[in-house]
Formats: sequence, structure tokens, C-alpha cells
Amino acid sequence: MSKFYSVTYKEVISSFNNWPKLYKIFLKVDKISFFQIIIIAVISGFIPPSLLLLNQSLLNNLQRETQINKVLLIFILLIVVYLVQVIVNQYKQYKEEIFANKLAYFINLEILKKTKILELPDFENPHIYDQIQRVTSESSYRPFQIFTEILNILTNIITIISTSIIIIIWKWWVVILLFLTPIISSIFFVKLGKKEYEIEWERTPLRRKIYYYIFLMTRDFNIKEIKLFNLSDLLISRYEKINKVFLKTDKEMAQRKMKVSTIFETVNQLIVGGIMLYIILKVFSKEIMIGTMMALIQGVISSQTALKTLMQGVFSVYENNLYVNDFFEFVKNRKLNNDTKLEEKIQLTEINKITFNNVSFKYPNKNNYALKKISFELKKGETIAIVGGNGSGKSTLIKLICRLYDGFEGEILINSIPIEKYSIESIRAQTSIIFQDFIKYEFSIRENIGFGNYNEMKNQDFLEYAAYISGANKIINKYPDRFDSQLGKMFNKGHQLSGGEWQKMAISRAIFKKASLYMMDEPSSALDIYSEQELFIKYNEFLKNKIGLFITHRFNTVQLASRILVMNNGEIIECGTHKELLQNKGMYYDLYNQQKKVFYSGL
Repeated sequence: MSKFYSVTYKEVISSFNNWPKLYKIFLKVDKISFFQIIIIAVISGFIPPSLLLLNQSLLNNLQRETQINKVLLIFILLIVVYLVQVIVNQYKQYKEEIFANKLAYFINLEILKKTKILELPDFENPHIYDQIQRVTSESSYRPFQIFTEILNILTNIITIISTSIIIIIWKWWVVILLFLTPIISSIFFVKLGKKEYEIEWERTPLRRKIYYYIFLMTRDFNIKEIKLFNLSDLLISRYEKINKVFLKTDKEMAQRKMKVSTIFETVNQLIVGGIMLYIILKVFSKEIMIGTMMALIQGVISSQTALKTLMQGVFSVYENNLYVNDFFEFVKNRKLNNDTKLEEKIQLTEINKITFNNVSFKYPNKNNYALKKISFELKKGETIAIVGGNGSGKSTLIKLICRLYDGFEGEILINSIPIEKYSIESIRAQTSIIFQDFIKYEFSIRENIGFGNYNEMKNQDFLEYAAYISGANKIINKYPDRFDSQLGKMFNKGHQLSGGEWQKMAISRAIFKKASLYMMDEPSSALDIYSEQELFIKYNEFLKNKIGLFITHRFNTVQLASRILVMNNGEIIECGTHKELLQNKGMYYDLYNQQKKVFYSGL
């Protein structure tokens, strides 16, 4: 942690290296507003010295008893500049507010676009989750803070130069005294800023845990189990425990800031007070006039304020840049998948055959193989059922076919061509899947089904057909708004479904997608036996002239498959029809009879 205290001015200045990249973003967001805000910042920089000189002129002319016309002219100019200041400040605030909203939207959109190209292994990597947490929580507003700080720096540089010239003309050494304390104090504040950044960096995993506790306690699909197992107090106590550590650390940092600020502000006020006393004494000795005195005092205060704001701005840019670096690292390091050069990839238009030749695979950062020497072939018009115990590798097959993972050994062929030669998008366009952990979209029924192919969401006939195959039509007909009925309880007028009803919606969604290959992982796990039987009869009819692959633990449905693969410990240990496998009296025979006993004993 000590490395975060070794901050140099060179490092601070280097934080402006991101400005060209930020500049491009600002222009993309709103080019006109960007330049308008810069012009406003420049005008703002000249207003304080203008007011200072006009006030000096007004007071000095009053002291000299100059003609009323000249005094009135100066007074009118002074009022005009004050009005300009009000208008400029209000317009600046308006433009910055609009620009900030546009910029936040643009940054969040860029983050979403980058998460779009992340693959499943990325989402299983906690370090990438931490990075996503940092960029989503900080990046939406940090770039705008850098922009406003740079504008403030520009404004304050103009103010400092113009006011300093007035002071230098009188006494050059006064400027040196004014600048001394803010420059020294800034070194300490930048170290504290970097320390705060490191604390936030280290907190990221715990912050994600806090958000997860909130998620568990505030969602209807979690609350039943939370209540049943009486977990509320436990989760709240864990939430409090983490936050108490955060608050303790925040208090310590706030105390450090307070001590540093108090020391330097006290020294600075003593210096400013001494200079002001010196100026007042010069009035008594008749060396300067009252107007000049007021101008010098205002100049001292104005230059001091501008300098402190300038230094704070520079180091605020530095601190914000630490967070902005996370954003640029995120967008830079998220490599596009293997389809970066789409023109070199084959565009798959139909899947007629899938072949696995000695395919082995292990998940990233795992030593054990999830699949071992898998070989089988699946042709158009066939339906394969895959059975086996938990962790036998069944779901992994599906993930490899739809390219959620790469890095396998052996070869996977589509239409006798290696799978990696096709574009990932075209493979996924030809595959439709229902996963075990399918999403329950708390939208309308039309959207729940139509998301399978959202461009065809208004195709009422096909919506009806997909709902008929899954049996969801019986649910839809219960509601007066039918396909426009809202599901879930998160939004108004929502209808909560049972687990089996949600599963029928997910099956309808998979069917609604027009594909060559349909894969279902435990598609009927939440269905009763009669709904399941009805589903698979209709589903097999639907799969004519297509390829079907489904994973199941229920043996009453696998009999409808063309072939059955039996998997154990990542290997295919049996293959055949239901009748053939029963005759072999192997693992399938044992599993089938065991489930048959359980079923009949439950009747």
C-alpha cells in the first residue's frame, strides 16, 4: 500500500495523457455543446479581473471626486459585467448539466457494448466481475468530472494570470507568498487521493457482496426462501459488518483530510492576513488609494482562491483519471471473439450434420477434464437424448456447440467443416437453446416468447404456434390481455407464474427462434408428467427436418429420441435406442429401472 504514497508531479502530469481519448469521446457526445462550454469557461476566466479593475476604478474616481458622468459610466459597466457573470454562470450550468447526462449515457452505452462481446468464461472470472463493478459504478461520471476540472483549470489559469499581473505591478514578491502554501499542500492531497483510490480498488469484491445481499433481500423470487430459512437477520448482519469496516476506514481518511486541510488552511490564512494588513498600512501611509487597496485585496483573495482551485483541479483530474484508466483498460482489453475478421469466416446458413471427433475439454483454471474423448454424430432429422448423472458433462456439450467455450481438444465439425471456421454469430443464429437456468423476463408474454426472435415478435401466428407446442397457450388464455399480459411482480399489473409455467414460456421462446438445431437442457424439469409427455410428443413433431438434442433425467421421454447417449464422468459410455440400451443391461438399464421403481412407488 505504500506505493500509493509515492506520487510525483511527473505522474500527476501524465494523468492528462487520457485527454486525447476523452476529447474524442466528448466530440462524439455533443460537439457543439463541448465547444460552447469551453468558450464559456474562457469568458468566465476574464470576469473576476474585469470586476476587480472596475471596482478599483469606481472607488478611486469617487475618492478623487471625479465628474458624475464618468463615475456613472464605470458603474454601468460594472453592473453589465455582473449581469454577464450571472448569465454566463447560469448558461454554463445548464449546458454542463445536459452534457453530463449525455456523456453518462454514452459511457454506459460503451460499457454495455463491451459487455456484449464478453464470452461466458469472462463472466465466470471474478476479476472481470470486479472490473465491471468498477467501471459501472465510477466511469459514468468520472470523465465529466475530468472535463469540468479541466475547464476550471482553464478558467483559473486565466484568472490567476490576469489578477497576478495586477499584484506583480505593485509588489512581485506578494505573488510568491500567495502561491507557496497551495503548492505544498497539493502534494499531500494527491497522496490522499491515490490512497482513497486504492481503498476503493480493494473494496470492489466486498462492494459486490453488499450489492448481492441487497439483491437477495429485495427480489420476490429470493424472498420466499429467505423467509423460510429465516435468513434476513443473518444477511442484514453481514451487510452491517462490511459497512462498519467501510465506515471506519472512511472516518480515518476523513480525519487525515481534516488534519491536513486545517494545518495548511491556517498557515495560508495567516499569510493572506499578513499581506492584507500590509496593504492596509500602505493606505494609511498614503502610498495607495482606497480603490487600489480594494483591488489588491480582492486580487489577493481571487488569485488565492483560483490557485487553490487550480491545484485541486489538477489533482482531481489525477484522481479521476485513475478511475477513467479502468474504463479505458476495460474497453481496450475486451478482445473481440475469434470473429474479429468476419470476412474470413464462413457464414453458416443451415446445420445438416454435427460431428464430435475425440473431443476433450476442461474449463478454464480447472485441472480435471469435463469431457474426455467424446465422439458422436448427429444428422438432420434426428433427435438425440443425453442422460447421465450430475456433472457428467452433458451441459458442456451444448456450450461447446454454441461456442460459449473454445479451447477444446479434438475437433467439432458442422457440415464436415471445423466449427471454428464459421462465424460465431451465424452458428448461434442457427441454434436455439433452453438452459436449465433460463431467464424469467418480467415483461409481457409477447416479449417472453418473442425474444427468441425479436424481429418477428409481431408474427402472431408463430407466437400462437410456439405457445401451442410448449403448452403455454393454456396459461395465455387465462388472461384477458393474452400475449400483452405482464408477467412477474416487479411491475404493475403483473401475473406471477409457477416454475412449470415459466418453463413453458422459456420453451416457447426457444421454439419461436427459427433455427436448424434445437437444444434443450432439462426442458421439462419443472413440468408435471402429463405436461411433459404432451410437450415431447408435440416437440418431436416440430423437430421433423431439424436436429434436436435434449438433456434430461427423466426416462419416460427419452424413448422418443432417435438415439440416446449415456454419459458418466465426461465420457460417453453407452449409445443406442431405448430398446437397445435396455437389452445391453448397462448403466442406462440400471438408471431406468431405478427411476421406474421410484415412480411406481410414488403412485
